[in-house]
Amino acid sequence: MTRESATLAQQAQSDSFAAIDGARIRYRLDGPIGAPFLVLSNSLGTNLDMWEPQIAAFAARYRVLRYDSRGHGLSEVTPGPYTIERLARDVVALQDELKIDRAHFCGLSMGGMAGMWLGVHAPQRIDRLVLCNTALRIGSVERWNARIDAVNRGGVSGIADALMEVWFTPGFRAAAADTVQRMRAMLIASSAEGYVASCAAADADRYRHARCRDAARRRQTHGRGHTGREVRRTGCGAYFECRSGRSFHRRGAGVS
Repeated sequence: MTRESATLAQQAQSDSFAAIDGARIRYRLDGPIGAPFLVLSNSLGTNLDMWEPQIAAFAARYRVLRYDSRGHGLSEVTPGPYTIERLARDVVALQDELKIDRAHFCGLSMGGMAGMWLGVHAPQRIDRLVLCNTALRIGSVERWNARIDAVNRGGVSGIADALMEVWFTPGFRAAAADTVQRMRAMLIASSAEGYVASCAAADADRYRHARCRDAARRRQTHGRGHTGREVRRTGCGAYFECRSGRSFHRRGAGVS
């Protein structure tokens, strides 16, 4: 299919809503009917519009399903705290609602954490899994608590400027001020209640993965002079790499 024919075949759909486990979830479909599905999952404090610059390219080849995560955008803010499992199960339920057996999945930050849960617990629903700017562990307890306190005191707008410095490099902020402003506006429009509930999801799952890490380390034994390489997966999906008699939990730095 050429780009021109794909554009002609593209059928964009305005916002739709699905009732998913007690929440009204907003979603949007773009791209040719019959093409492989690609699900896009937003980051903390954003909504489905964060993907707008990529939609034209993605919709040329895929039937793109993007949605507002629970508590974000126009999706319903249900009582928190949330968990990554809760957010990931919303994806499975949305696939069920739209009769999507399998789909490619791309998630950014919090969306990527949901993607990791899907890869471990619902692999039969996922074709290709793309995890962007995410990790099993993002930030520290102190950092999340400070952010939750700041939002509870002053709303999401109170942390917006600081987050723009986390999300974008100084060079990008200078060269693409319009994009930065668009993302800042998206952030401050977020529900404070939904944002805090989702912060709790990332924070709570940090403890779960820490327990898995500690359990895996207790299970692994290495003799002196061990120089091999072993990669082992735990029950929660965390991977551990053992080199030179030491264990390393594969994780990234905080990105949200």
